[in-house]
Amino acid sequence: MCEEAACPNIAECWQKKHATFMILGDICTRACAFCNIKTGKPHFIDHGEAIRIAESVKQLNLEHVVITSVDRDDLIDGGALHFINVIDSIKSLNPNCTIEILTPDFKNKPEAIDILSKKFT
Repeated sequence: MCEEAACPNIAECWQKKHATFMILGDICTRACAFCNIKTGKPHFIDHGEAIRIAESVKQLNLEHVVITSVDRDDLIDGGALHFINVIDSIKSLNPNCTIEILTPDFKNKPEAIDILSKKFT
C-alpha cells in the first residue's frame, strides 16, 4: 500500500518498521471524489490474504502495521470478518506487533460493527 499510494511518509514509516496493508482487493464498490481507488465489481475475497500479510509482517520484521481496505458494500458484513482474520493471523505469527485498523464506514452494515466490537471488548 505504501509504495502504491506514493505516500510521502514512506521513508519515515519504514525506518520505524511500520507499514500499511490494504485488504479485500483493489476495487472499491463506491466512487468517492477524493479517492483514486478503482471502482467497480470487486473480486471474491482472497482467503489466503490474511496469512500472506502475517508472513510479510514477520519477514519485514515490522513493529506496527495499519490495516485498511476498500469499501465492500457487496459483502453482508462489509468485510469485517476478513479484518478479524487478518488481525488474528498477524497476531499469531507476530505477537509483539501492534495493529491499527482504518475500516470503511460499513454503511448500512450494523453487523460489521457487532463483529468488530465483539473482537475488541
